Amino acid sequence: MKNTTWLRTPALVISAAVMVVAAPAAASPARPASPRTLAALAEDVIVLKDGTRITGTIIEETDELVTMRIKVAGIAAVTTYARDQIASITRTSGPEEVSASKGPAIGSIARVAPKPTPAPDDGKVRVYVIPLEGVFGRDISQTPMRQAIADARKKGADYLIFKLNNDWSDGLLGGLGETELPDDMEAFDQLFRTEEIEPVITKEIPKEWEKQPRIVFWVRNAMGGGAFLPLISDTIYFHSEGRMGGIGGIAQLFEGIGDEVVREKQRSLRMGHAHGMAIQGGYDTRVVDAMARMDYVLSYAMVGGEPVFFERLPEGNHETLLSDNGMLKEYADAMEDRVRGRGNDVLTLKPGVARDLGISKGTVDTLDDLLFELEIHRNYVLIDGRAEDIMKQWRDGMHDYPRNLRRLWIEFEQIAVRGDFNERKKGRGAKMGKLRQIKRLCQKFIEAIDPRQVPPEGYPPISQVNLMIEVFKLQQLADQK
Repeated sequence: MKNTTWLRTPALVISAAVMVVAAPAAASPARPASPRTLAALAEDVIVLKDGTRITGTIIEETDELVTMRIKVAGIAAVTTYARDQIASITRTSGPEEVSASKGPAIGSIARVAPKPTPAPDDGKVRVYVIPLEGVFGRDISQTPMRQAIADARKKGADYLIFKLNNDWSDGLLGGLGETELPDDMEAFDQLFRTEEIEPVITKEIPKEWEKQPRIVFWVRNAMGGGAFLPLISDTIYFHSEGRMGGIGGIAQLFEGIGDEVVREKQRSLRMGHAHGMAIQGGYDTRVVDAMARMDYVLSYAMVGGEPVFFERLPEGNHETLLSDNGMLKEYADAMEDRVRGRGNDVLTLKPGVARDLGISKGTVDTLDDLLFELEIHRNYVLIDGRAEDIMKQWRDGMHDYPRNLRRLWIEFEQIAVRGDFNERKKGRGAKMGKLRQIKRLCQKFIEAIDPRQVPPEGYPPISQVNLMIEVFKLQQLADQK
């Protein structure tokens, strides 16, 4: 797509805008809007996170976008804003102001949540399962999780069970997705993606649910950024093939950048974030250190059924090594051990050790076994919710995103602006409509796209799309019948 003709479009359109400004006589003067008209349009106010204040009339809202009719210099226009760009909304025609301090802090405008549908008063515990599958941070993301949680709230769930099995294959690195990555892959910085996702559980649920549900994580694969997410819950169970890890490598971050004091400050900052998640769930932060730092040594022994930790190599057969100092040559894992998941340069939690350390409450392979362990197997109802469809629709949308973006740009290029006034007006309107579709598509999935790939190579940024829309408006204003 690098050489497609649309790459020249911004320059051509901007040139046209200069011509419009240079030849004002060609345009009919816009009639100033009356104070009465402006007052009617200014009934709603959006304040963006950068402080920008926009007044107008909100005409459409979705979970991702807010569309508003505004008026600039007497010219009416329709603009769209992503919810995660908005700090607050004020509706002067409504009963109250809704601000970011009253609702979700991540990815949406705070708003008064609709009351849930009353659960049947049958005395049964209502269980809602949310499958978290695919690539963490892309397929497993805050928007579909928020939608699934909202569905659970509407249906009066008492238990939210997050079934975590994220993809851990070479497809993450541009491969075919057929080869498993090593357990100790250095993916610590996916922590920051986790920090965008976890507030959906830790902040939005406490604010929006009148009766707080019990949060349970059932782990099969919690690798990379997915290793941090279960730690926010005090109830974790492992599948018999479960594992939690893939966050090693922090000791190697920033090598060659600045002096060692600066590098260690940066590492400590990141470890502080990780420790915060462990503390939320009530877990020992030394376990996170063993999972993340190759230069950290940790052993443990079981005393009275509880783990006792030692920040040294084991002394005696009653102690078990969790991680050694793999930075030292004599302790570095052999390649075969790394590939087979037997290394101990950094810790990857498996079911038995996770249970010993108090991370996992038990090992279960079926939902029935999990409900038995939770002691609700005799008195529960499994809610037939939309979570699976919601998560699948998001994954499919992410998969189709590049193809759909390419298709929209091709359709934009194929729209002609020629003929008489009405035909030209129709053509520009169609082009602006296609640009708005492109903008909505990008904004819908922007949370789950690598910032280095937004937009994908060969495509203009959203700011350029906005400029193109405004230039088409100016061209239309200057056009004559």
